[in-house]
Amino acid sequence: MCLPLNWTGKSEEYFVHNPNVDEGGVFDGWGRKVLEFPDDGHPDMCNAVLDITGDSRDEIVVWDPNSIWVYTQENNPQPGRLYKPVRNKLYNYSNYQATVSLPGWNE
Repeated sequence: MCLPLNWTGKSEEYFVHNPNVDEGGVFDGWGRKVLEFPDDGHPDMCNAVLDITGDSRDEIVVWDPNSIWVYTQENNPQPGRLYKPVRNKLYNYSNYQATVSLPGWNE
């Protein structure tokens, strides 16, 4: 899956391919790796992108049958006007979905 990621709260989005230390990471629209996952022992079987903290920016959730890890920004929560794309409703979330990410801003 290539999941859209609103990491900075600015108007650009990235995508997460997978959380593998060697082959995964966060990429920009030109396919350049902009963020690598640390070699910290995190699981890399599954991943999702969700705004868990509620500040409009996404967190990256990675898991396997034994553990769940959440990656977030150092400056979380971030106050002020932030980019907040319109996404699929959480109750329809599925690993089979086509993920929609339309432009939007918080109030």
